[in-house]
Amino acid sequence: MMEPRSLWAVTAGNDVVTVPLSGERHADVVVVGGGFTGLRAALETAANGADTVVLETACVGWGASGRSGGQVNPLPHNTPEIIAKQLPAAVAQNFVQTTMRAADDLFEFIDRHGITCQARQNGWLRVAHNSRAAATMRRDYESWRLVGADVTLLEKNALADYVGSDFYKLGLLFNRGGCIQPLAYVRGLARCAQRAGAVIHTDSQAVSIKQVNEKWIVSTADGRIVARSVILCVNGYVDALYPPLARSIVPLVSIQTATVPLPEEIIKHVLPHDQTIADTRLQIFYGRREPDNRVIFGTLGRMDRNGRLSNFDALQATATAVFPALKNTRWEYEWGGCLAKTADYLPHLHELAPGLLAGLGYNGRGVAMAQVMGLALANRVLGQSNDLLPTAPLQPYPFSGLTKLAINTGLSWMTHFDRLKKPALATPKS
Repeated sequence: MMEPRSLWAVTAGNDVVTVPLSGERHADVVVVGGGFTGLRAALETAANGADTVVLETACVGWGASGRSGGQVNPLPHNTPEIIAKQLPAAVAQNFVQTTMRAADDLFEFIDRHGITCQARQNGWLRVAHNSRAAATMRRDYESWRLVGADVTLLEKNALADYVGSDFYKLGLLFNRGGCIQPLAYVRGLARCAQRAGAVIHTDSQAVSIKQVNEKWIVSTADGRIVARSVILCVNGYVDALYPPLARSIVPLVSIQTATVPLPEEIIKHVLPHDQTIADTRLQIFYGRREPDNRVIFGTLGRMDRNGRLSNFDALQATATAVFPALKNTRWEYEWGGCLAKTADYLPHLHELAPGLLAGLGYNGRGVAMAQVMGLALANRVLGQSNDLLPTAPLQPYPFSGLTKLAINTGLSWMTHFDRLKKPALATPKS
């Protein structure tokens, strides 16, 4: 499977040297999925002496990790008050603190391992798209401030200075956030895992998993691995490999578009302080700028049964509405992929059976949270103490089949709902 023609694929540098799996081999741990989660888990298990093998369907970072917007969002989707209702008190408090450290931990990890991926920790700006969202945002500010988050409330002129336009009236600046070149990072992470002793097999899609006595057998078209432990790190690409896990999430399609490099008279009006940005709509709009003066924006899109993506016209129209300086700008790249949404908006660590683990469901916060999940999964496999993430019961997403159909066809409804209380988004084409 070829990589999508994204800006990331063009600028990420050399790919990782790997070979497909052929024949049978034995290992302590087999990790299914060569993205952020799987490779961090592989690095940790291999570094602790476990014979670790990674199976990746295509190339390293082929799925969500190499196609994401690359935003390092430092906080979960839910506020501390909501999390306190979802989890036991001590677990909720620890989860909130863990997630607040996730961005710092990622940037420190990148620096410690010398991974070249254009890492910038200049902050993440969340902006309210209407008056109702602004009222909620004021409450969220107090909520995050009370638990110690490094957050600043921005209004009117102060916000316009950060955004580069006066489109939004209220925003929260989470100062620990930032961005990376996601495909460059996941390749650097893969090389770290290899140096630690992990073996990575690409073009090696896992097609079946079965337990024989106390061992697990993971098979591909051309080989199989017999292992003591299996870690599933496939997120929105679980498909038929483990159907109960697939039914526990809804795969959403996230699309991005990138401009050509822009002249200074234009780029100075787009996120001039180099923060990333995301708004509060259901059909979220998010973006960033690049060192070469490109800008990248993303939203939810559509994918047909042949993998063709759409909704780029609406995305580019929204970018121009928010940033009028981009009028008549040429858009050079369009790409996208699947992320995983959970019913409770929390990431899920599952112990599916003795020796079979899974981690998925980042709800658009995967760049930072996948690193936490990978480390937590590794700790479980190694038998080490783990207080990073709680174990979640495996439950089907309510009305899973109908929900997936609605997500793929309901973006127009989401857009119209977002228009309530002062609309702000172009209507996508059906």
